[in-house]
Amino acid sequence: MVVRKVKRSPTAQENEELRRDMEGLFRNLQDIQETLLKLRRKHGLGLRSVLFAKRDSDNLEALQRRVQHARSTFEAGLVVSISTTVCEIVGGMDSMRLQMMALTTTLNSLYA
Repeated sequence: MVVRKVKRSPTAQENEELRRDMEGLFRNLQDIQETLLKLRRKHGLGLRSVLFAKRDSDNLEALQRRVQHARSTFEAGLVVSISTTVCEIVGGMDSMRLQMMALTTTLNSLYA
């Protein structure tokens, strides 16, 4: 009879994939931060025309969309990772339960 250890944490490959995803999201957030700093510096000079205000407004809306997309991507990745880990734990528990039932049945038949 083979008894498998229940997985309680993601595999090395899953950890590496999560690390790469996190690095990508971090780079996106850094790009957003740099864009915000550029906008802040530009507006710190004082005078600006209506055309610049419209363009800046469009840039800000695009930036807000990028932030929302980065946040949604991060949250979705986190949900998938947690779901995968929970499924592996539950699957391991089910496997262990079946093995214990088989062992109990075998022992009962030997001592009956």
